[in-house]
Amino acid sequence: RISHAYLITGLSSVGKTTLTTQVAQALNCAEPDAPCGNCRSCRLIDEMSHPDVHLVSLDTVPEQERRTRREIGINQIRELRHTISLKPYAGKWKVCLILEANRLSEEAANCLLKTLEEPPPYSVLILTAVDGNILLPTINSRCQRLDLRPVATETIRQALVKTYGVEEDQAHVLAHLAVGRVGWALRASRDGEHWQEHQRRLAHLWKMGGASRVERMALAQELSQQFTKDIEEREGVQELLESWSCWWRDVLLVKEGCPNLVVNVDQLPRLREYAGQVPAGQASHALNSIRATQSYLDQNVNPRLALEVLILGFPTVKA
Repeated sequence: RISHAYLITGLSSVGKTTLTTQVAQALNCAEPDAPCGNCRSCRLIDEMSHPDVHLVSLDTVPEQERRTRREIGINQIRELRHTISLKPYAGKWKVCLILEANRLSEEAANCLLKTLEEPPPYSVLILTAVDGNILLPTINSRCQRLDLRPVATETIRQALVKTYGVEEDQAHVLAHLAVGRVGWALRASRDGEHWQEHQRRLAHLWKMGGASRVERMALAQELSQQFTKDIEEREGVQELLESWSCWWRDVLLVKEGCPNLVVNVDQLPRLREYAGQVPAGQASHALNSIRATQSYLDQNVNPRLALEVLILGFPTVKA
C-alpha cells in the first residue's frame, strides 16, 4: 500500500536524494518492473523535468535569498500546494519532493502541514532530512519514515564498479573517503571538481604543518572572511574542517597500527610521516580542537578568533 507521505532521513550524502528519485520513478514508471530507469517517465524524473513531479529544495530558492538565508520559504510551499492540487497530467501520481525538509521555515512547515493533513488521493509527498526529529512532531507523525544508515565501504566500492563503471583503483579510494555516504561517492566519481576540492582542503592542512605563526594567522583570517561572506561559503568552511577532522583521525589510527581503517587511503605515505612526527597527544588535541571549533562556529562565536586559536594550535610537521 502506497503512503501519501514519506520521510527519508539520514546523514548528508548517504543516498536520500537518490532513493527519493527512485521512489518517484517507481510510482510513475511505464514498465511492470518499476523503476526501469529507461522509459520516458523514468528519464524525465531523473532529469527533474517530469510534468507530474515537483521539486522543492534549497536550490530552488531564489539566488539572492540563498545568500542571506538558508531555508525553504512559505512561497515555495504555497506553490507546491497549488501544484499538488492539480491531477496528474502524464503519469499515475502527482509526486512532490521536498529535499532537506529540516530547512523549512516555521511558516513553510505549518503551511505544508495543511497538505499532509488532507492530501489529494492521487498525490505522494516525499521529504528528506538529516534528522527527522528536527521537524515538527505533527509532520513526523503524518509521514511513513525510512531511516538510511551509512553504507559499508565494500558495498559502495562494488556499486561504483559494477553499477556506475568506475575503475577499481578510483572506486577503492572514493569508497573509503565517502565514510558511508554513497551520494558523496557518486558525485565525486562524476565530478572532477568535487574530488579536487577535497584535495585542496587537505593541501591547506599540509601547508600549515611548516607555516609560521604569521602565515597561520593569515589563513585563519582568509577562512573567517570566507565564513562570513554568505551561507554557502560558511558551509564550505565547515566541510573543510570536516576534512581536517578525518585527517587527524587517520593519523591517530596509523599511530595505533590500524592503517587498514583510515579514510584517506590514497595518502598513507603522508599519514605515516605525520604519525612519525606528531605525538599521539598532539594529534588527539588537534582532532578535538577541530570538533570544538565546528561547534563554536555553529554557535556564532567570533569566527576569526575561533579559527586563529585552532590553526595556531596545530602541530608543526616538517615536509
